[in-house]
Amino acid sequence: MDDLMTYPNSTRHRIMLDDLKRSLDPFGELPTTDDDGNDGGETVDPDTGEIE
Repeated sequence: MDDLMTYPNSTRHRIMLDDLKRSLDPFGELPTTDDDGNDGGETVDPDTGEIE
């Protein structure tokens, strides 16, 4: 991480975004609760956090 601080700002930004994208890749195929028809149409209760 210390070496990263010596890079130009635009390079650091690109590296950080690439790392973030790589870290989220394993979650890309998980079902969502957005009622898109692919996941059974679950909704989340905003008060309790319970999936309905």
